[in-house]
Amino acid sequence: MAAQRRARTIIPWRANAGAARRAAPWAASILLHAGLFAALAGVAIEWRREPSPAGVAVSFGDPGERRFEPRARPTPESPPHPPAPRDASDLTAVAESSAMPALAMATSAAEPTLPLSGAPTLDITEPAAPEVAVALDPEPGPPPELFGARGDAPASRVVYVLDASGSMVAQLPQIRRELARSIAALTPKQWFQVVIYRGSGYEMAPDLGERMLPSTEANRRAIVRWLEGVQAARRSEPLPALERALALRPDIVFLLSKGVGDAGRTPGELERQRAAMLARLDALNPRSTAGTRPVTIKVIHFFDPDPAGALRAIADAHGGPNGLTFISRKAMSLE
Repeated sequence: MAAQRRARTIIPWRANAGAARRAAPWAASILLHAGLFAALAGVAIEWRREPSPAGVAVSFGDPGERRFEPRARPTPESPPHPPAPRDASDLTAVAESSAMPALAMATSAAEPTLPLSGAPTLDITEPAAPEVAVALDPEPGPPPELFGARGDAPASRVVYVLDASGSMVAQLPQIRRELARSIAALTPKQWFQVVIYRGSGYEMAPDLGERMLPSTEANRRAIVRWLEGVQAARRSEPLPALERALALRPDIVFLLSKGVGDAGRTPGELERQRAAMLARLDALNPRSTAGTRPVTIKVIHFFDPDPAGALRAIADAHGGPNGLTFISRKAMSLE
């Protein structure tokens, strides 16, 4: 009987010990989670004491609620900083509207900033490119010469008028060489220009303008390059080119041509054409009371007959005692 009582006492104790062992992990888990909740609660309290960054306040009162508040306005003691400008115009607006003292601001990252006070100042200005010394006004030089035709006096302004009609095809290469030689002989203080005619109008070097050019190396090369591209074509009428040449107020004009007028016209038509041309030239280059004219026109006639005799008439009226120079085929190596 005593043994049975001891057995009944021990069995409940063992049962209670097993239950305790099974409950221990749960108890430990509950204690751990309670500690974590307590720590999170402390962090939340400290977070709510600090202002929310970027002007946004978040309430933790309700897990499903988020409340946004507008960004706090700066106090008068802390003037707002202007927004970062995007370009040079924004920089100007910021400098004008800012309440702070005006500051020198660079408008481009490529531009140098101003040195601080006391710092050595650097000269960052690039030296200007040297300019070619050109006289403001042309000065007389030796009388120009072309194909043996020579001016009667020193000249400061020289114009060459070239017939570029189809009849000039054979002699045009040699004419280009002689023109280049004559232009190269001009002094740097003489001015010059070249006018060609083919068809019913005139042409000048398009990149140099319709004005007198100082006889610089660059201008001489440019004219020669342009002449290399000129091709003889069509019939021609010299009066428009002569009018343009006289408008440039030269001292001397060299007129290179094979003739004026179409051989197919009647003598009466050729005579009227010559008379009209001479009258126009006389109006543009009138003779003074002393018998001189403002411009000397030297005529260089290339070997073919001149149907109207206009070249001889121009040379006699405007070219002086040696106004006409005749160039034969033999002289041009054409026979």
